[in-house]
Amino acid sequence: MTEGGSACIAAALRFSRQVSFALALGWLTWSTLGRAAPARLDELRLPGAESCPPPSALRDAILVHLGYDPFSEPAERVVVVRLQPEEGGLVAHLTLSDENGVLLGERVVASSSGDCRELSDALALAISIALDPVSAGRPIVQRPSTLPATELEPVASTPTSDPLQLLVGVGVLGAAGAAAIPNLGFELAAEVRWKHLALALGGRADLPAGVAVGTGSVSTSLLVAEVMPCWHAGWFGGCVVGQVGAQSASANNLYQARQTTGPYAAVGARGLFELPLTGSFGLRLGLELLAPLIKTNVYASTTGGSAFTTPPLSGDLTLGAVFRLL
Repeated sequence: MTEGGSACIAAALRFSRQVSFALALGWLTWSTLGRAAPARLDELRLPGAESCPPPSALRDAILVHLGYDPFSEPAERVVVVRLQPEEGGLVAHLTLSDENGVLLGERVVASSSGDCRELSDALALAISIALDPVSAGRPIVQRPSTLPATELEPVASTPTSDPLQLLVGVGVLGAAGAAAIPNLGFELAAEVRWKHLALALGGRADLPAGVAVGTGSVSTSLLVAEVMPCWHAGWFGGCVVGQVGAQSASANNLYQARQTTGPYAAVGARGLFELPLTGSFGLRLGLELLAPLIKTNVYASTTGGSAFTTPPLSGDLTLGAVFRLL
């Protein structure tokens, strides 16, 4: 037998083993859960895989293979696809679990050329076989043309579209310079993101923190609104921060103790690190440096001295979560 014939036979054997694996996985889930058991598709793209078609394109390709839409809620199976660059190409890690999180099977699909179209085609076939091996084995040409080729062509041939994303973030922060002593606070923000650009609107509330003065104490707190134009690149980002709101001061156990509130404004910058855990949820770490525009002095009448004076700079570290709504 010639070397060319041996290579062809070896390639055919490798292909048959891959198809056999996918068919075995699909037959296991099909026979266990029943044909057309509803599923959910979660896709997570790591930095370097942003050029891949959107999840809707993968769903459409699976629909073409099966002849029906297998994705609906409540889902009895969960398909998770994690796309990432690896050794000059693209790799997709595929897992299939039941509704209780029990792993039914997993597979790795790779494209050494870095062609995301090639990888997406292979993914669509592998997922289709795993979800419904019977329907996936039918010839595509015999199905009704519910999705004309003219509609599918843009998905395969044009760069992925970049729709607007809507995110909500919540976090707990530790600050220095915002009060007389380091203090804790909370932050909530809504963010609209398009490609690398984003605009976030939110609010921050610092818990009261103060110092002892004589037989009593003086404390301050912040309540501000925030606007943050941002730039994101992969897991990292940066924002310009503008804050406006109120700073409150109060005294306890002092002569003529009272509470007062004054204006507060600051500008600064924030660095971000975001770690995506699923397609719609991730963790966020933020480091911020602010320069207050309004100076506040809080005096204690019993001592005649200043209990708190706004410093020229303040900083905070925020740990939170981000949820993608769209």
